[in-house]
Amino acid sequence: SFLSPFSFHHSTHTFQYTGTSTTPRWPSPAYQNLTGNVLPTFLSFSSYPPFPTPPNSPNQPFPTLQETHEYLRMFAAPFVASGKIKLNTEVVRVEELPPVEGGDTGGWKVILRDWGNDKQGEEREEHWDAVAVAVGWYDNPVWPSTPGLDILRDKGVAKHAKEWRGAKGYEGKKILIIGNANSSNDIAAHLAPVARVPIYQSQRREPWFLFKSLPDARIHKVSPVARYEYTPSGHVVAHLEDGRVLEGVDYVLVGTGYRPSPKFIYLLPHPPSSSTKVEPVPLIPTPAPSPARIPNLHRLILHAHNPTLSFIGAAHSYTPFITADLISTWLAFAWSFPELSLYPPSIEQRLVFEQERLKKMEERRKGREGIRVRWLCLVFLARMRMSMSGR
Repeated sequence: SFLSPFSFHHSTHTFQYTGTSTTPRWPSPAYQNLTGNVLPTFLSFSSYPPFPTPPNSPNQPFPTLQETHEYLRMFAAPFVASGKIKLNTEVVRVEELPPVEGGDTGGWKVILRDWGNDKQGEEREEHWDAVAVAVGWYDNPVWPSTPGLDILRDKGVAKHAKEWRGAKGYEGKKILIIGNANSSNDIAAHLAPVARVPIYQSQRREPWFLFKSLPDARIHKVSPVARYEYTPSGHVVAHLEDGRVLEGVDYVLVGTGYRPSPKFIYLLPHPPSSSTKVEPVPLIPTPAPSPARIPNLHRLILHAHNPTLSFIGAAHSYTPFITADLISTWLAFAWSFPELSLYPPSIEQRLVFEQERLKKMEERRKGREGIRVRWLCLVFLARMRMSMSGR
């Protein structure tokens, strides 16, 4: 049925539970001692009791990971109990089917693995009229292309922020952190009391004003890394772009963000191929689009070529709960009541949103570059004036 209730979860990054269980789990970037930076007002779902006030308010008004998890668990509990949400189900592939005669779309073939009730990954195939993808941004970590980093990853001494589970195990270690946004700043602050100081934090540019961190003499900012070496002793040598060399590094922790990449979705070619046998192609092309995004989305929700494919979480938001709530509500109306015409009827019209959005993003990028160049010129002139006045 068109809107039959069902929930899928998918991740290409699985690892095993500890102990004897062979059931995979899908890791989250959240870690045990995480405290959020979004107030409870913006974590509350509509038609459901508001997010409880954290017990440490007003001194600490932001909820912890445990408090956020409990709210989500209570919200989902009745849907899990009724079978509207099914857990322990992995989506292996979502494939667009050819249109049926006299219809606009042919629906979607979905390949699932069932990990519940000792199914041990038993696969099954289902057909659906529509698919909503809600994996968001945080399944696919972005790694720098710095020479030598792949070797460090293979050796287990370079880790992404997605794997961060706290400072335990890093006591007395020499650490190099890559990046200066929220994840890198959090990791540096957590390591400062236990790791070997100073902790080095490599940054390519000054942080964006929203990425706050308190000054800490134990954390030293350094220039970008030009290349890495892995030594026979199991340590890392980091050659910085300014010529400085950091030797004896135990771990490189990378906080360079994520990009949306639901690699399990396959679409029919657009425009349609004249070939009698049409092979679906990945949703995300190679190379991936720049700027990072899921391409061809109308309002960051509906796929322009086939609006029975939708995304909840494609919009990168600082208030993801209420953004997802609003998008889900709109989507339910758009799919349930097509007579409301809540989105444009043609592919060309649905593509206009992305075209205009990319144009505005490029204009803003050029504007920021111009401001940066002018600022650097002013700094250079000021330093020249000071140098000349000191002679």
